[in-house]
Amino acid sequence: GSISRGGESASGAPPCSGRKNEPLGPEAKQHFVSARAPEEEDRGGGERERESARARERRKNMFIQKAWRTAAFGLYGFTQFTKSGFVEHAKKFREEDMQIRLDGKNCLVTGANSGLGYATAQGLASHGATVYMLCRNKERGETALNEIRSKTGNMNVHLEICDLSSINEVKSFATKFSSLEKPLHVLVNNAGLLEHKRTTTPEGCWSSILL
Repeated sequence: GSISRGGESASGAPPCSGRKNEPLGPEAKQHFVSARAPEEEDRGGGERERESARARERRKNMFIQKAWRTAAFGLYGFTQFTKSGFVEHAKKFREEDMQIRLDGKNCLVTGANSGLGYATAQGLASHGATVYMLCRNKERGETALNEIRSKTGNMNVHLEICDLSSINEVKSFATKFSSLEKPLHVLVNNAGLLEHKRTTTPEGCWSSILL
């Protein structure tokens, strides 16, 4: 057995009173902490390494997903929505579908003063539809309106001025159109906006989301 000398056992370990549930003294606590510190440090280091590995794996997966989506979108868009895509789909167009009359049908086209919106509005007007051209710029809208009326001979083509990036203007137009008590048979959401930088409307909304 060990012999206690001056408050220390022969083994050098802090003395124990032998009584159960007695709190450890400062020296005993320090000895206990020192014994556990390397073990806890190793365990903590291992956990940090595993978490770092998981983070690297997540970043790699995100990169792969982004690359795949970009490639898939680019390939699909090139084959479906470019001129070559249109030419390919045009082979399946049926002539009888292109001769359908739309007299009495109310059609609303946003962003109708240029591009696809203009072509859509003109196509609908040429088939006899009543067309509402929703445009932001009055001058360009009036020019497009007169051209479509002249080309199609359809005078049931109307210009409505509305900035679709403004919720208040959209609500105002919706109220105005509802007051006409006319059914809306076709809605073409053509107007769109995709900016590289985040821009907000006076109402604090993100422009790209609204359009």
